[in-house]
Amino acid sequence: MSLDSIIDLNISIKDAAVSRAGFGTPLILTGPAFAHSVPFQGKVRSYSSLAAIADDGFESDSQAYLAAQAIFSQSPRPNIVKIGVCANAISLDAAATEVESIDPDWYALILGPSAPSTDSLLPLAAWTEARRKLLIVTSDELAVPADVDDDVASQLRDAGYHRTALIYHHGGTYADAAWAGVMLPKAPGSASWKFKTLAGIAPMPLTDAQRGRLDAKHCNHYTRVAGVSIMREGYASSGRYLDITRGIDWLHARMQEELFSVFANAEKIPYTDGGIAIIENTIRGVLSMAVDAELIDEPSIAVNVPRATDVSPIDRASRVLPDVSFSARLAGAVHKVQINGTVTV
Repeated sequence: MSLDSIIDLNISIKDAAVSRAGFGTPLILTGPAFAHSVPFQGKVRSYSSLAAIADDGFESDSQAYLAAQAIFSQSPRPNIVKIGVCANAISLDAAATEVESIDPDWYALILGPSAPSTDSLLPLAAWTEARRKLLIVTSDELAVPADVDDDVASQLRDAGYHRTALIYHHGGTYADAAWAGVMLPKAPGSASWKFKTLAGIAPMPLTDAQRGRLDAKHCNHYTRVAGVSIMREGYASSGRYLDITRGIDWLHARMQEELFSVFANAEKIPYTDGGIAIIENTIRGVLSMAVDAELIDEPSIAVNVPRATDVSPIDRASRVLPDVSFSARLAGAVHKVQINGTVTV
């Protein structure tokens, strides 16, 4: 006899999975100017190896192949590299829009060996600024390390772009792809973009004056210090460090995802102190994840939620929980040490 006749049991599974935004995938944008050199147009494809890119028909001397090679040469390296080819766009920002409409699941935009003209790059930087993505781009313009203020680095700095990182490097190299390749596998916020060594990329011979001007323009550069090749300084054109932007993007996404998951898997969150505590604990849980990632400093965390009886009848009737806030201090990173020492006899 079946137990169903005695125990009438039904088990509901509350496991609605919320799609999680990724922060480790670079996309190589191949635009209309060189679309003839790629095996497809108007698509975005994902690759887990350089061999797969070659098998798909990319020539070994093509821009997309060489950029992917720079990414896959790093250690660690991303698991997936995407290549997006626009079919109809006539500008880089239009190309990025077209590719994003096909597949938005990527984080860092890579253009290839050398930055386009300033007139083309500035609209793309503005496009990136309106999204939770990064643009990593290389320029070999001689004006960038020069004592001028109308070059591309100066214009990006003056625009205050937090999401565009410019690198001054030799023409025809893939420093942008290599830098994204070594950084994107790391947990968001857990690693500074400075001091990183890039496999396959030669350092730039720069004078102290040139380095100073690049730093003043918030332009990154790959140089040799005490016999070690490193990236400097790890910031966007605004001067904000890239690990901060990427970390906050991650925190924003995870906070939304975790809270939505709570709503999606509950019959309801009651408008009581107990229900509000569920919201508070979810926020604290995400902030704890940020502590583990070394994005924020744990002792600085504060989460504030209202008591149910303090919420206005209007908000309760509309089922809106107002006045929820949190604060925390960024863990940041140490890039320079100042030491004063005294030696006596």
